[in-house]
Amino acid sequence: MTWLARWLKGTKLVTVDATQHTAYGRGNGCVDRAVGDYLLKGVVPSGDVTC
Repeated sequence: MTWLARWLKGTKLVTVDATQHTAYGRGNGCVDRAVGDYLLKGVVPSGDVTC
């Protein structure tokens, strides 16, 4: 998916080392903060996030 993040200008990529399809809301504080800050506050990370 990194090609998609590069293609869509202004995007940030949240990466987590896991086996399930989604990571948000599954107890990973790093992911929950990054996604929650964006969805609830409109705050975009300053760079890509690796959790």
